[in-house]
Amino acid sequence: LLSYGIPGMAQKYSVYKGDTINRTDAKGRKQGVWKRYYPNDTLFTQGQYKDGKAIGVFRTYHRSGNAQAVMTYRGLSERCDATIYSEDGYVIAKGVYQGQKKDSIWNYFSASGMLSSVEHYQRGIKQGKWEVYYPEGNPSQTIQCNADKKNGLYKEYFKNGKQKIEGVMKNDAFEGKVTVFHPNGAVWQTGVYKNGVKEGKWVVLDETGKRERDDLYERGVLMNPVAEPETPIAEPEK
Repeated sequence: LLSYGIPGMAQKYSVYKGDTINRTDAKGRKQGVWKRYYPNDTLFTQGQYKDGKAIGVFRTYHRSGNAQAVMTYRGLSERCDATIYSEDGYVIAKGVYQGQKKDSIWNYFSASGMLSSVEHYQRGIKQGKWEVYYPEGNPSQTIQCNADKKNGLYKEYFKNGKQKIEGVMKNDAFEGKVTVFHPNGAVWQTGVYKNGVKEGKWVVLDETGKRERDDLYERGVLMNPVAEPETPIAEPEK
């Protein structure tokens, strides 16, 4: 890869395998085809610029040569639609970049092609509803994000679709009332979180709704643990 400057002008360009690439104009703006390579000369990325702005389709590649990402720019804006691929060739994610930051909706996929999660961003900041799915397609978690943290209603589900946990999160931790359910949908435990840990009385119920006990917490520490029944010690045989 050889680089040149045009005498008397600030323009620069490179020549690689006979192709003229990586050109900048007198104002230092990228123009035309740009390519970058791995140290072993395998192509890493290729695309085009106009007046310093990316245009059209940009592609990046794994060292193996397989596609890594395809980014399609919308006109002369910094906004592009992106598809990300694994080394094995399956789609990992689809979404939008604004500049180099994730924006709007991003969908993530498993190796089998099933939707595994949905995330919402606003110029790189977590903002909006986030969802996680089991491999079978049923929802696993939903959480509201705000200002790049988990802030809002949180729900978690069993694989059978019934609710597992419900509560409110503040700055990535539970705050206030939280309810935990049995797999059959009946309430198992209910109580309060304060500063991310259990606080005060937590009511524990069995699968039929019968009250089993009250657990008392202080700053996340269980103050009235239930003693396990002692195992009788057998008398030695005579």
